[in-house]
Amino acid sequence: MRRELGPKQTVLITGASSGIGRELAILFAAHGFRLVLTARTQSRLEQLAQLLRQTFHVTVEVLPADLSKAEAAQQVYDTLQEKGIVVDQLVSNAGSARHQEVIEADIQGMADTIALNVTSTTLLTRLFAADMVWRGRGRILITASTSAFAPDPCFAVYSATKAYDLQFGETLWAELRYTPVSVSVLCPGPTKTGFSAAAGRQDASFAANPRRVALAAFRGMQAGKLLIFSPPLYGPACFLSRLLPPQAAAVIPSLYQQVLSHHTKDIFKNKDSQKD
Repeated sequence: MRRELGPKQTVLITGASSGIGRELAILFAAHGFRLVLTARTQSRLEQLAQLLRQTFHVTVEVLPADLSKAEAAQQVYDTLQEKGIVVDQLVSNAGSARHQEVIEADIQGMADTIALNVTSTTLLTRLFAADMVWRGRGRILITASTSAFAPDPCFAVYSATKAYDLQFGETLWAELRYTPVSVSVLCPGPTKTGFSAAAGRQDASFAANPRRVALAAFRGMQAGKLLIFSPPLYGPACFLSRLLPPQAAAVIPSLYQQVLSHHTKDIFKNKDSQKD
């Protein structure tokens, strides 16, 4: 891979210990960036940092943080300020989701999802974007989702927070369009990550490879592209969903999940019968 993009540039990646965040860390390291990796699990971050140092000979700073905590975003920013680390590119990728109907959902779990997906993204972007504008350079990538474009039953809080991330990113792009700072919003479809499986998504069994999603995100971010869909075919579908009557837009995703649920069960039944 080319390495000329990254020299003398530092990227901060949240949610870097697994999934799309981990794959993005590998891509940035391959292009010679210095990295700051943030996630809750320090051991996973340390393992990834060691891999990147040994493979790509890059500088990697590990900064464990639970970004669902109210003070965490400011603490991350202050720590990097104290260490004299300048963040040239920000990847706000940390997120969580739970498969629950609203009236049955765990209250604290809902609050944590909102804090992580909305509050931390907003505050980190506010803090680092201001510095980027002042320095006259920078790139920002916010991970939203195709769920941001339509209601997603049993993922109501998640889809609502991702709709916020989408609109926040689009609005920030408009505010910064006359500055040298670019803003991109990644809208992945179902992706094969521990995040999808833990969230209970029925489509996790035949979802996209996170490496392909990360590659699309990296290329789109470096090109200054506003909306990045992976796979690209989700783009037209997402925009068309906005034209549907509200009731249809709310019901179709649940029917889709039911079909996938039955399809997935059939796959597992076939596998079991083959084993017998």
